[in-house]
Amino acid sequence: MLKITRIAGVIALLLFSNAQYQGWSLFTSDGSSGSPRTPSSRGYHK
Repeated sequence: MLKITRIAGVIALLLFSNAQYQGWSLFTSDGSSGSPRTPSSRGYHK
């Protein structure tokens, strides 16, 4: 049973890393907004 879960975990990691490599994302709406943040876009804090 432990061997099956390890195999399933390795397969899941391989699929996820392949998807990341090809640029697919499961979290497109929750991810970055597409524009990088710059220090000027934030307020000044002391």
